[in-house]
Amino acid sequence: MSISESIYLTMLTLITTFKCSSACLNCCFECNPNKEEKISYNDAERYIRTSLATFNSIKVVVLTGGESFLDLPFLIKLINNYGLICRVVTNGFWAKSYENAVRILKLCKEAGLNEINYSTGDEHLEFVPLESVVNGIKAALDLELITVVNIESAEERNFKMCDLIKNEGLKPYINSNKARILKFTNGIWMPFTQEGLKSLPKLYTKIAHPCKQRCTNLFSAITISPTNRLYACCGLPVKYIKYLDLGDVHIHEIEALYKQQFDDFMKIWLFVDGPYRILMFLEEKLGHEIPECRVLSHSCFYCACLFTNKQYLSAAKRYYRDRYYSVMLKFSFLIKQMNNIKK
Repeated sequence: MSISESIYLTMLTLITTFKCSSACLNCCFECNPNKEEKISYNDAERYIRTSLATFNSIKVVVLTGGESFLDLPFLIKLINNYGLICRVVTNGFWAKSYENAVRILKLCKEAGLNEINYSTGDEHLEFVPLESVVNGIKAALDLELITVVNIESAEERNFKMCDLIKNEGLKPYINSNKARILKFTNGIWMPFTQEGLKSLPKLYTKIAHPCKQRCTNLFSAITISPTNRLYACCGLPVKYIKYLDLGDVHIHEIEALYKQQFDDFMKIWLFVDGPYRILMFLEEKLGHEIPECRVLSHSCFYCACLFTNKQYLSAAKRYYRDRYYSVMLKFSFLIKQMNNIKK
């Protein structure tokens, strides 16, 4: 069994479009209403069919964007026809009333939708009012759809998770058995502007935090963009890091592009240690402080710092041999654990 076959790959993520009803300042794909790129039905069908034929462990297809609800029902039905779980990520712009939300989601559920994820927070709320998000949540719960709400999280944010939990319209749901299929999560909002970078809170190197953990995003999914690119992950800076762009799926086979990653030590290093720990290793080797390691952000922020700084990349190439054997040993243990999960 090859290494790639040992990884527990369970998900296919289709970034269906870069077009969006919103134009959030820190959107990782710079989505807005003027973007036109999208995955066609024929391409979506081919991606699903090919991925399943190669990786029979895939169980879930995630539709995200951009705003996936702009071209949704036909894709949900397609995914359902393959017997897969369908998850959709949306900002909820379409839920202008409870009645409209029920009507739309009922069609989606009949097509085979299993789970819906809403994104909201300060930047999203500039374009999609909270009322629409609440309408969408209520409709999804009434239709017994698994519902996840991801709230932009940062120290200076005005809208926080507690504001949604205290919402009068949601209280009856939160205090009922509907709460079993409802989950709220804090998504650390990664800044892409200088103003956003300045607002990041301090992070002390000796304090444990999830952002310091290994990257579980790599190798775990097949991620395809509306421009036919296979991405190494669906992480926030993936569009801006050429290294994470594996190639054109209209030119190369998905299987070949995916499996070539396992010949790349840097990706294995990220998978084992994560970008924050790699930067801290480089800080020790360079003999001076890396300032990005002193602010708290998304794990993808540290990945972006690593791959957009020539000094850090040069140091990684110079000193990676000092970590090579320990990283590969840890990687082999992780592979064994994943094999046990598969069994």
